[in-house]
Amino acid sequence: MRLTFTLLFISLFFSGFAQNKKPLDHSVYNKWETLGSITIGDASGEVVVYEQSPNRGDGMVILHKNIAVVDTFFRASKPQLSYDETWLAYRLELAFDSLRQLKIKKTKEEKLPKDTAVIYCIGEGECARFFPLKKLEVPEENSIAAFIWLDKVKEEKKETNTDSIPTDSIPVDTAKKEEKPEEKSKFKSKGTDFLVYRPNENDTARFEHITDFAVSENGNWALMLSNYNDSLDSCRIILYDVKKKEELINVCMPGECQKPSMAHRSQTGTFFWSTDSTKTKAYRLMLVQNGKIQLLVDTAGNNFEEGYCASTFATPYFSYSDERLIFGIAEKPVEEPEDTVPSDEISKVDVWSWTDQRMMTQ
Repeated sequence: MRLTFTLLFISLFFSGFAQNKKPLDHSVYNKWETLGSITIGDASGEVVVYEQSPNRGDGMVILHKNIAVVDTFFRASKPQLSYDETWLAYRLELAFDSLRQLKIKKTKEEKLPKDTAVIYCIGEGECARFFPLKKLEVPEENSIAAFIWLDKVKEEKKETNTDSIPTDSIPVDTAKKEEKPEEKSKFKSKGTDFLVYRPNENDTARFEHITDFAVSENGNWALMLSNYNDSLDSCRIILYDVKKKEELINVCMPGECQKPSMAHRSQTGTFFWSTDSTKTKAYRLMLVQNGKIQLLVDTAGNNFEEGYCASTFATPYFSYSDERLIFGIAEKPVEEPEDTVPSDEISKVDVWSWTDQRMMTQ
């Protein structure tokens, strides 16, 4: 009898507990949390940082030290911990609801608010913020600096209301004078500011009009490229020593350059360079080494099969020992010939299948 009563009590307890438990349905999906970007400090292993994101809503970055929670950063994402565990870098995003309202208004993607780079010094607090952010990079084997590539800031046009100015207040002599239009600068560049920020020193090195960059794995060197037009297409190559705070190379060259890469633990790097003025360009592979820039692979492709050259579809990279360079090859680009047939003589074909839900006329 006692055994029967005990079993009955246990069954009633668990059935009551199950009734209080909320059933899983579509209303709980948005509350589910996902962990990502989990990083454990390399120096001691005592610092752990990770990203916690709901299925719908604002995420957060949580920082632990010695098991205890040190700080929580709301609306943060993609955390990067320094090698010596002294500072943290992350992206501060726009609030989910605000971003959603802008998307409902069909705001173009390029006009949406950009993220902000935040540098947080562990044990001290926030060190600096940089806006608008395009790319944020922290070296894997060094804590000397954070590398921040900013996006373009659109200048707001200031409109002056001339109707509010009485004509009587304008002097006669100055009203008759014709103002000479200011000469527009011929310099044009799609590049933006690139920053090397040292959190331990609170010091920033700024480089203008940078179109691409690469950083060595140990964070001691940064290779920057800048394409611009100053009556002629030109490019600038900068190799910066982060420790010495000096430029090892600062060279201007005619043409266009792209896709820089850096060795893991040396100041050796590569980039593609072309002097072609046509839309279809063939690029040379250039080597940056010992403070000099030299040709590595020409467009003739003498070391490859005829008609092939170094490919820009993949960025070259170095082996772990920095003794070998791996890059791709592809057929040399050929400029397409101009059409000799009018557009109304070119055949156009519409394909329809019986499985399509709409008729051809629709």
